Amino acid sequence: TTPVTVDMPRSERRPAPDPPLPASSAPAPAPAPATEPITDPQHAAGTYLVAAETVTGDDAGRRHRRAEPYMAPENPALASGLLVPEPPPAGHSRTIEVLSVTEHARNERLDRIAYRITYQRHLSPTIPATAGLPEGPPRVTYVVAARQPAGNWLVLSHTNNLDPTE
Repeated sequence: TTPVTVDMPRSERRPAPDPPLPASSAPAPAPAPATEPITDPQHAAGTYLVAAETVTGDDAGRRHRRAEPYMAPENPALASGLLVPEPPPAGHSRTIEVLSVTEHARNERLDRIAYRITYQRHLSPTIPATAGLPEGPPRVTYVVAARQPAGNWLVLSHTNNLDPTE
């Protein structure tokens, strides 16, 4: 028994199927950096927080730079990236939903505004994140936005406890 091959006309050939893509270990996509400078400090604070808190299980023990486009040059995390202290489980991703951004304090002389941001974390069983389930109760954090010489606003600091003297 000799195998027989038949040459098919090109018009009847089907392209070979694409090989399956390997499982992605890339981080969840962060919001696209602003193409225009952010001139609303409240928007700058909320956008920064979404980028800072969008993480995956692959971020465990690492630092990420997703929020870098929203950081002021004086922000200490600009040099090293943001540490991920509470990564989601392996194979999962976390996004956040900003529930409220309220002014907490203002320093007109330094052109800085501290915002109290309430947000809800969502855990997704997929990367990139799809509509995830709420993860625990809403959380509160503080973000300080600083006006830059060009008039745009960038984030100077982000902390869970804001010292009133800062």
